[in-house]
Amino acid sequence: MNALPKKSLSYLAAACAFVFAVYVVLMVTAMYFASSATELAGIARSKEADVVALETEYYAAIKELTKTDPASLGFVTPTEVEYVAAVGFPAFSRAE
Repeated sequence: MNALPKKSLSYLAAACAFVFAVYVVLMVTAMYFASSATELAGIARSKEADVVALETEYYAAIKELTKTDPASLGFVTPTEVEYVAAVGFPAFSRAE
């Protein structure tokens, strides 16, 4: 019967321990990145909600401002108006 060399069992045990350790490290790393991605997604949703609240507040303030009569505040119609054409970036808003 063929027998394994004397140290082959200890080499195989060390190799198994090394592979198991690498597996554990990879699993811990994967769980860490998954939890941080979930946390970052929650922060992004929170910031998006803050932006929506600020936009809603802004539009409410503009709505109140447009109700005022500029003449009652002492403003007069301009005698000359000039327009400047500018190419801007498209606006994105989630305010309703």
